[in-house]
Amino acid sequence: METEKKTEQARPLRSANSILTGIPGLLALLAGFLAANYLGAKTVGAFLLLFFLLCLASACWSRGVCRRIALTARAKTEACYAGQTFFLELGVRNHSFFPLVWLDVLLPAGRRELIRRAEDEFCQWFYIPGRDQPRTGLRQRFVWLLWHQEIRWDEKMVAVRRGCLRIRRAVLQAGDGFGLSACVSWRELEPPICVYIYPTPVPVRMERFLRITQEAVARSRGTTEDVTLLKGSRAYEPGDPARRINWRLLASSGRLSVNVYETVQPGCAAFVLDLESFRRIREGSGSQQTREVFLMDGVLEDMISLIASCMEEFARRAIPVALLIPAYDTVKQTLCLPFEDGAGLRPCLEALSEIRYRAQDTHIGEEELWRLGRIATSLFFCVGTDEKNGLEETAAQLGAGRVTFVAGRRKSGGFGEIPCMYLDEACPAMRERGEKEDERVS
Repeated sequence: METEKKTEQARPLRSANSILTGIPGLLALLAGFLAANYLGAKTVGAFLLLFFLLCLASACWSRGVCRRIALTARAKTEACYAGQTFFLELGVRNHSFFPLVWLDVLLPAGRRELIRRAEDEFCQWFYIPGRDQPRTGLRQRFVWLLWHQEIRWDEKMVAVRRGCLRIRRAVLQAGDGFGLSACVSWRELEPPICVYIYPTPVPVRMERFLRITQEAVARSRGTTEDVTLLKGSRAYEPGDPARRINWRLLASSGRLSVNVYETVQPGCAAFVLDLESFRRIREGSGSQQTREVFLMDGVLEDMISLIASCMEEFARRAIPVALLIPAYDTVKQTLCLPFEDGAGLRPCLEALSEIRYRAQDTHIGEEELWRLGRIATSLFFCVGTDEKNGLEETAAQLGAGRVTFVAGRRKSGGFGEIPCMYLDEACPAMRERGEKEDERVS
């Protein structure tokens, strides 16, 4: 039903060319002109000749007019939150000697409703040449773009939902004033537009999340050395503290050396998003061999917003954060660690923005999960329901004292010895929204 509604709302982009501007039409007009002259109807022949020249000029004009149009487009911000506004800076310039009677500029935004104009109530849908399904996008029409005229404007946009807006190509369409022909041309954007739309912020009760993060706060001020892990030794240098001197080596060899210990990274708060737990499968009973797959899409979106909001709150308190998103379909597993080059809160928010899970099978790398467990002071396993989960055994091995399950729905009552909290407990505002209906995927 939703797809049919979008199809009805979609607007065709391309205007139809007149049959007279094609080769068959031009040949027919030329043949009519020759026939009129042969029969002596000079008035009709003159009219057909003028009309033939007009159609020929229109056909030639439409085949090269868009080549002389320069287009610039960029976003004034690299990231924003769902519900916020941002601006696109756009510009067109006509380098052709001939003016354009009308020009359409379309920026395709994909098949999801990510953005809309600030003055529009809904997203705009268009049929684009070469695409079977309609796409959302931003369309601007100009009338009379003169020779070497340049027009620049800022378009105020609203981020409708989380995601990543990537626009690599734009569509240009121009036509003559007689409506005989129209030209459609794709134009590459250099550099392409890229805007990350972060999940909607929600108010979170951080008491439960901060229950086991005191150590992370204390250790988040830089790297430390673990004196229980001896890495090696080196020659003594002036200024080395006396407590690092290796007295055994001094007694046995007479050389003054100091111990070098392993460097330990500060602790962090880590989130593991178990996407497959948000999938629900209903098997047919009796002789019916049916299998229906449902996605708890609303619960998943709420969980993603909760994770993003918690991470931002941890970052404000100088607590490093980490994130693990399993692999699904053709999407590789995402592991964001706080101590690698370029890592931090922003890569986590970008990874959450790009999730497009559609109830596929998932895979969590065991090595990456244990790597996360070694550096994390507190771990939060985010699942769809509190039913039996494959992460329970891992949680028990990592330690019930630093692992907490965050469940979207109540089904079985918890995870035994492993602490569990629910979405509506962590964010009471989600309780007021009510339970959302699951989306049937297949």
